[in-house]
Amino acid sequence: MAKEFVDLKRSGTIAKMFFSFVTPLILLSFTAWLVRYGFRVPVGFNSVFYGAMVGFFGVLLYNWLNSVDAMDHYETLPLGVPKVIRSKLAAFLVLSTGISSVFVVGVSVLNGDVRLLWLAFPVMLVTSVYMVVMTAYLTGLRTNSFLFDPGILAQFSVMAMLPDLGLTILSFTVDRDPVFTIAGISLVLAVLAIATLVLYRGIDGKWGRASFAE
Repeated sequence: MAKEFVDLKRSGTIAKMFFSFVTPLILLSFTAWLVRYGFRVPVGFNSVFYGAMVGFFGVLLYNWLNSVDAMDHYETLPLGVPKVIRSKLAAFLVLSTGISSVFVVGVSVLNGDVRLLWLAFPVMLVTSVYMVVMTAYLTGLRTNSFLFDPGILAQFSVMAMLPDLGLTILSFTVDRDPVFTIAGISLVLAVLAIATLVLYRGIDGKWGRASFAE
C-alpha cells in the first residue's frame, strides 16, 4: 500500500482525485439544497441520503488509483494481480474514509441533520466498501477499459443502482416511519456486507491468472 501513496505523491494526482471526488458531491448537495429550499419541494434529502451517495461516488477514487501508473512493470515483480488489487483497495479505504466522513458531517451540520449521523455513517462505510470491492471484482486493475465493455457495464449498473435506489427510497421515509426505515436499511446493508465478502473472496479466482500486461 505504501507504493500506492508514493505513486500518488510522485504523480501529483492527489489534488485531482480530491477534486474529482468532491465536485460531484458538491453539485449534488447544491441540487438537493435548491430543490429543498429554493423550490420548496418537500423531499427528504437527509444525512442518510448523503451517506449513500458518498459511498457510491467513492468508486471514482478507485478509478484514479488504477490510472496513476502503468501496470506493465509489475510483471517483473513476484506479485499477482489479486495482491495488487487488494493493495489498492486498502489505499482506497485510507483515502476515502476521511474525506467521506468530513463531507457527511459537514452537510449534516449545514442542513441541521446531525441527529441521523449514527445511521448515515454505517450506510456510508458499507456502501463505500461494497462499491469499490464490486468494481475491483468486475474490472480488476483496468477500470476505465473494462467499463467500456457493454456486458461489464451492464453488471456494474445493476449491482450499483439496485442498492443505491433502495437506500435512497428508504432514506426519504426515515422521519415518517423510522422503525420500517431502520429495518429496511439494516437489511440492505447486511446484504451488501455479505455480497462484499463474497466478491472480495472471488478476486483470487477471477484475477489470479490475469497478467499485468493485459
